[in-house]
Amino acid sequence: MLVLATYAADFNAIEYAQRLRYYMPDLQKRGITKIGLILNCESESAKRMVDLVDLDCDATTGTGVELMVDPTGKVGKAFGVGTGWRPDDTEMSPYLKLFGMLFGLGVSKCCAITEE
Repeated sequence: MLVLATYAADFNAIEYAQRLRYYMPDLQKRGITKIGLILNCESESAKRMVDLVDLDCDATTGTGVELMVDPTGKVGKAFGVGTGWRPDDTEMSPYLKLFGMLFGLGVSKCCAITEE
């Protein structure tokens, strides 16, 4: 299972990491033995986030999540992950972009695989 998350300080990424920690035993019981988490940040930021949420990232034990970083977001873009509202606009204040995001601007469709 591969989770493509946003940057390490994003609430969604933190919540995904917390849920991975909580559901890992159940996922492993269901046969999902390899779990990867990709964060759009530098290595130190990713390590700090998983430490804060107490997510086991020791993939060598066979019980942890393999933590990977993609500072440019290239991998997520290749999978069609949305880049948000006005991602390349360097003139607009990032705070205004955040305000727009709170109103749902730049939200892309999300898909999920569900068990039938």
